[in-house]
Amino acid sequence: MGSSIIDAKGKAADVAVPKMLAAVNATITDPKKKLVRLRYPVDGSLARAAHERLGAASMILETTFKSQPLSKRARQHRLMVHALLTHLQMVDSTSQVMLPAKTEALRVAVYDAGGVGSNGPRELDRVLRGMPATMARRVGAEDIRNGVLTQFDVAIFPGGSGSKQAAALDARGRKAVQAFVQRGGGYVGICAGSYLAAANYSWSLGISNHKTFCETIDLPNIGRKSMWYRGPTATVKVELTAEGREILG
Repeated sequence: MGSSIIDAKGKAADVAVPKMLAAVNATITDPKKKLVRLRYPVDGSLARAAHERLGAASMILETTFKSQPLSKRARQHRLMVHALLTHLQMVDSTSQVMLPAKTEALRVAVYDAGGVGSNGPRELDRVLRGMPATMARRVGAEDIRNGVLTQFDVAIFPGGSGSKQAAALDARGRKAVQAFVQRGGGYVGICAGSYLAAANYSWSLGISNHKTFCETIDLPNIGRKSMWYRGPTATVKVELTAEGREILG
């Protein structure tokens, strides 16, 4: 069974479900991954109980392609719910709303789409959950192209491949990230995310004037090593300027 809307029988669902499917399937190019309508919610599910006990027009929204990043699956759910609430005349905003309009929390966007390694976003979720007054959301390239970064204070780009992250964002997405930083938004680049932010590639964002080491060189008493050579473990002392201390607290 693939991604689907599983609804209870009824006239209300007969009107609403096609609108929900149209909204989400318009964004899916692979025919095999388009959502379909199935009936009836499985016995023991809350949707089944709500329909049988309360007479509610209930349904289950299911995205089952686990190979897709969480941001994409969440976006598909937002599109379906937004289509339903619009049909019911309960909302007049766009489907791109990801955070409360008013919050004192630090709003963090975690990029989890093309070019990102498998564990990075999950580990960031774990760390961010332990931080007080912080609201984190997964975002994908399509979200960024659609302007969601305006809702956030900081964006985190994890490890993986900087060039593949840039390709997934494409020119429009990269411009959106650049504009976000220019407006004062924070940017945290981890490994590949730092390559993405650099200034020495045709695909990099150029939001920092640093250049990454990307060649093979001869190291004294060691030999010829590539960019991946880490060398022995050592302690590195880092000092902040007065301006840096003011920014970082």
